[in-house]
Amino acid sequence: MRFLLDTQALIWFLEDNVRLSSYAKKLIENPENEIFISQFSFVEIAIKETLNKVVVKNGLASLMEESQLLNIQVLGIKKEYILAYRTIPQSVVCVPTDLTQTLPYTIQNRS
Repeated sequence: MRFLLDTQALIWFLEDNVRLSSYAKKLIENPENEIFISQFSFVEIAIKETLNKVVVKNGLASLMEESQLLNIQVLGIKKEYILAYRTIPQSVVCVPTDLTQTLPYTIQNRS
């Protein structure tokens, strides 16, 4: 199956954090599953580190390298998606869902 990790699940998985449920951990570790992460998750981590909202134990560069070593596939962001954000009114909250169009499930932390 194909799964899209959210940013926090990626951090918890790579840091072996007990807050990640055993269910999610098993899904990520299963070699039969394809695991994806949005490229924007790394941007989100960089922003949150700058704002002191998150601390990544070994740093962002290490997290990115470890993701690659574990064959977690990074989904790029198309230029037209980025440019489209400029046209969205500030009063509207928008979640980038176009990245997940072909991925049926997102791993969520379930106990």
